[in-house]
Amino acid sequence: MGFLDPFAAIIVSLAFLIVLLYKRVNLGIVLNATALLLALLALDWQQIPAVIYATTDPSTLDGILAISVVIATFAIMLLSQLYKETGMVNDLSDSMGRMINNPKAVLSILPAVIGFLPVSGGALMSAPLVDVEAEKLKLKPDRKAYVNLWFRHTIFPVYPISQPLVVTAAMTGVAMPLIILRQIPVVVVMVVAGYVIGFWRVSNVKDNEKVIRDGRKTSYSKAFMAAFSPILAAIVAAILLDVAGASLRLSEQGFDVLIATLVGVTVLIVVSRLDFRVFAKPFRNWGTYGIAFAAYGAFLLRETMKEAGIRRSLHRS
Repeated sequence: MGFLDPFAAIIVSLAFLIVLLYKRVNLGIVLNATALLLALLALDWQQIPAVIYATTDPSTLDGILAISVVIATFAIMLLSQLYKETGMVNDLSDSMGRMINNPKAVLSILPAVIGFLPVSGGALMSAPLVDVEAEKLKLKPDRKAYVNLWFRHTIFPVYPISQPLVVTAAMTGVAMPLIILRQIPVVVVMVVAGYVIGFWRVSNVKDNEKVIRDGRKTSYSKAFMAAFSPILAAIVAAILLDVAGASLRLSEQGFDVLIATLVGVTVLIVVSRLDFRVFAKPFRNWGTYGIAFAAYGAFLLRETMKEAGIRRSLHRS
């Protein structure tokens, strides 16, 4: 037994987690530190190495799931960083902006498209692009910031390779398509609310510069599809693997999202004709590893709670 009973240990650990989050400590450090604190309070110290190993034990289904999700979250961040390093994110936004002759529509869609890349500081990536369109509507700075941040996050509740959905599906055992289906009404409400608040009493203007010939529009459409193809390939692969992989239990082992993300990375490498130096650059960036570290921390916390019998204690109480 540890120093405290399981219920008291979880209260102290959650308070510790809240304090660290309030202090804006890195999420990976927060989750792992909370798990270790809980282990120190609720377990015999000799049990801690066994708990750490059990979290990613390749001989168990839970261990395989944890390994798959950690690698998948790393691959998601790698995909995001490669989009940035290759400049494909700029191609994506520029081609889309030139295809749509409606500043409000562009402002609603553009941040969400950039939101497909769940990279730290992503809102800063879309901010200059949003600013150009917002100037045409003469939006004030505070409203520009609101539109950028709000619409960037509208895609996350239904994006099958976003880290929150990946970890949620893995830790709850709920199939990804079912989670997405339940989240669709949330996204609809978010989009409608964001549009009403963001563009309240804002007159639309026609952008004459974007009245382009069919040939040029086709060219921009091709550029958009080329830039969007890695993300699209990952999304399609994730959906197909979820539907067709039920008998193979791919979702239970976390392989569906892992394979889908690797498909996206592969398509990006082919489309961008990536050279090795650009490919290696994200591996030198701590941010690429940070989310994977946080995913591991979530599984370590779950394993610690299970070993301490906290779920059973809470159920009895």
